[in-house]
Amino acid sequence: MGYRLIPTATFEHALAHLDRHVVRRIAEKLTLLEGSTHGILPLAFTPKGLEGLCKYKVGEWRVLLTVSESKKEIVLYSVKHRKDAYKNL
Repeated sequence: MGYRLIPTATFEHALAHLDRHVVRRIAEKLTLLEGSTHGILPLAFTPKGLEGLCKYKVGEWRVLLTVSESKKEIVLYSVKHRKDAYKNL
């Protein structure tokens, strides 16, 4: 059994403001996460209150997410360009 992707409203809002080809590329990469968590990296720093937050790289874009191994769920929080992804965490 694979992982279930759970997008938040913030993630869907951010995705709606991107170009179609970027959205398609992100969607293709996210479907790979349903089978395996390969490529998900923990943040180099963990802001207080955001322990467990991870990143998934899609070209110049970063998807911020958490993984629940026990529930087999991946919660998608945000997608941002790499230069803005870690600001205001």
